[in-house]
Amino acid sequence: MKEQIKLIIIDTLAYFDVFNYPLTLDQIYLFLHYNHIQKKIIKECLGEMPIVENKNGFYFFSGKQEIAIKRKLRKKDNYKKVITAIGYSNLLSKIPGVKMVSLTGSVAMQNALADDDIDLFIITRKNMLWTTRLVATFITKILGIKRERRSRKNKNKMCLNMFLDEREMEISEKNLYTAHEIVQMKILYDEHKVFEDFMNKNLWIREFFPKLYVKKRNNRRSKKWFEPIFFSERLLGIINFSAFILQYIYMSSRITKEQVSLTRAFFHPNNSNKFILTEYKKRKEIYSRMNELSENLDKIKKDKVLTKKAGLVN
Repeated sequence: MKEQIKLIIIDTLAYFDVFNYPLTLDQIYLFLHYNHIQKKIIKECLGEMPIVENKNGFYFFSGKQEIAIKRKLRKKDNYKKVITAIGYSNLLSKIPGVKMVSLTGSVAMQNALADDDIDLFIITRKNMLWTTRLVATFITKILGIKRERRSRKNKNKMCLNMFLDEREMEISEKNLYTAHEIVQMKILYDEHKVFEDFMNKNLWIREFFPKLYVKKRNNRRSKKWFEPIFFSERLLGIINFSAFILQYIYMSSRITKEQVSLTRAFFHPNNSNKFILTEYKKRKEIYSRMNELSENLDKIKKDKVLTKKAGLVN
């Protein structure tokens, strides 16, 4: 049984090894792709694995002590980035169409470099995605806090790279990479528990993280003060469609791998999804073989010691 658990642990560590990111025991427990393993057993298995080391409370594959040191050093810089992100979310929450703002990417995992930007994921009210994006882009650009497309100076700048309309919160790319991105996000602003609705639309992530608990709730939609007074749904839809056409024309020449529609705006021109999943599978196989070889060598050494003690060899 323990041999199988060790392979599951290697599976989990191998994914984060792609990002040079060591894990705490609690993180290993959360991200493990198996539900019925106690934390105590996981800790015992980690202590028996020759290819896994522990430094400063972080677990990683042998020979990579520097990633544990770097994670500890990055903690202060990442804390500052999170405080900055909270300020950004307070600003964005004032925009009528914004219903949820979450922190994603390396900052959410406290693994960002000092010069990295801050990725935010926004869920908007229905029929308001593109009007919301237009207003958010205008305000952040005027304030000088928006990440510019080709700029190299993006330290702590806001990267508005993901928008979803509340009508279409189910993520279409159902894989390990996307599941990790969802589980790792940190909620900064949530109007009437929209995040719960989002998670219930994406229950498929429990296939990858069975320990994840998602509270079921009845669908409810809040109303902001401006909605029933000034705008009908039809008018909101017309304004949103006009904003979509305007922005689509502006960025059409630069669209590559982006997912753009009336209810979705995912801007990832350098999407590394496939590379990360391929590299993860490769490392998982390599480390599994290394662990097997290391354990076999340890077993041979122990057998020799026992036979010597028994006086069966000279």
